Formats: sequence, C-alpha cells, structure tokens
Amino acid sequence: MRSRPDADLALLADATAKLLGTARGCGDADVRAPSLLPGWTVGHVLAHLSRNADSHVRRLWAAMHGQVVPQYEGGREGRDADIEAGATRSRDEIVDDLVTACVELEQFLAAVPDEVWDAAVVQREYFTAPASTLPFTRVMEVEVHHADLDLGYGPTDWPPAFVDRALPFVIERLERRASSVTGPEASWHLHRTDGDGEWVIRRSPAGSTLTAEHAKADSAIRGPGHGLLAWLLGRVDADAATLDVLGDTELAVQLPVVFAYG
Repeated sequence: MRSRPDADLALLADATAKLLGTARGCGDADVRAPSLLPGWTVGHVLAHLSRNADSHVRRLWAAMHGQVVPQYEGGREGRDADIEAGATRSRDEIVDDLVTACVELEQFLAAVPDEVWDAAVVQREYFTAPASTLPFTRVMEVEVHHADLDLGYGPTDWPPAFVDRALPFVIERLERRASSVTGPEASWHLHRTDGDGEWVIRRSPAGSTLTAEHAKADSAIRGPGHGLLAWLLGRVDADAATLDVLGDTELAVQLPVVFAYG
C-alpha cells in the first residue's frame, strides 16, 4: 500500500498559500489584464486553477468509490467552456471561487483514506496513474500558473524543493513520449548546474530516446534547475532562463517545441 504523499502535500500547502496571497491582491484591472499565456487573461488563469482544483476532488472522490472518471466533466470542451465562463465574472467572484476551490481541495486531501492512494486515476485525460500522484500534479498547476499570471511571481521564485521534484517529473513526461517523436538525427544534452541532473535526448527517424548520462551531443543546454524547468515548459527562451547553449543553437531552440510538455 502506498503511503500518504506528505512531502507533496506540504509543497502544495505552501504553493497554494502563495497563490492565494497573489490572487487576493488582484484588483479589477488585474483580472482583465493579459497573462503570459497567449489568449488568456489573469482571470482565465485563475478560473482554470479553480476548476483544476475541482478536477482533483472529482477524481479522488471517484477513487474513494472504486471508480475512474475523466479529469473534467465534459472532457476538454467542458473544461474550456468553464474557463471562458469563469473568466468573465467580477474580480470578487473570480477570487472567492479560487479560495473556495482551494480550501475544498485541501480539506478533501486531508480526508483521503490511506488505501485510496493506490487507486487508479486519470492523468491529463490520456493515461492513468496512482491517486498518490495527484497532489504533485496540483503543485505543478499552482506553481507554473502562478508564474503565468505575470503579477510579480516567476520561475526564480520557485522553491528549490519544488524545482528538485518538478524537473525530473517533466523529464519523465518527456521520456514517456520520446519513442513517438521522430525526425532527422539529432541530440541534446541537458545539464543542471545547481543540482543533480544530466540527460541526453537522441532523435532518429525511428523514434527518440532519453537517458540520464553525461555525453556529447549536437546541442548542450546548461543552467540552473528553475531555468531548465521554465524553458522545457515553454515559458521562457534560453536567454531569459539564464541558460548557456553550446553547439547547434538553432537545434536547441527546437527542443521545447519538438518535445512539448503535455
């Protein structure tokens, strides 16, 4: 039986408190302002974070009752419609909704029986994973989208404990998709300079592989963990992420696109 994911729950509590502090400080103009996500205002991002909290409660409730349900009722279309509707509300409605959704999720997580953490839940609509993974997927949503608000909180503010957990998480997602990514032969070496982590990605017409190793590659990208994380998530370019790029610089730019996080 899996143990309660206490470390991830602690990360979530910290991330949520910071997010709600930013949200409560928003004014009417802030929620209508553009976020860093194309086509989304700050209100869109906050509405998404509210409904994403609900989606975690929804899947955990189902797991407690021996069921596996889609992340969002109505699938992707239902999710998008809820976000659009939520973003048009007043500042107070948007912020109050976020606070309520976060509190309800916190209370629900505290009540999950130990045996439920082993149960299968849907992750990102296309694969299942143990329920114990949900607290960290929520941490990812909160920390990354908090930075997307463009309200004074960015990747350099991400706690080291989050970066230590999130960077391998993103690399694992990349590795999961690698075999289906084909193209001209190319290789990338990623190197975290402020902590452990070196990886080599090799692409070929037959597919791609990812290995944890130090090896020469066509392009090498090195820098702090928060910079690599933000770059791999497609949030910033290499310069803004304070990354050093060696070798084929044009090839380096392609990596977050070819292996887009998802």
